[in-house]
Amino acid sequence: MSFPVDLTVTMTGVTRYQLSHWRKTRLLVPEVSAYRPPLYSFRDLIALRTVARLRIEASLQKVRQAFKNLPVFELTEHPSAYKFATDGTSIAVLTPEG
Repeated sequence: MSFPVDLTVTMTGVTRYQLSHWRKTRLLVPEVSAYRPPLYSFRDLIALRTVARLRIEASLQKVRQAFKNLPVFELTEHPSAYKFATDGTSIAVLTPEG
């Protein structure tokens, strides 16, 4: 199932501008279709809600860095597969291995 921008905005609490900006800067590119019209997967919606939640306590730069570092730690699944936590100064990925 895919979700158009209007429904994605409603379901995630993220603005149209944020979706567009995050897509252009490659923070979170829609899985189904990145271009006209952008269509988001359910996993994308989970990841967007995670980013929105993290943004409450941490800067966008820290969120970006956390997502950018996922492959460095061999975490290559979709970002929705991971649990993130923040103390306001850093962002951690919680894995079953610890």
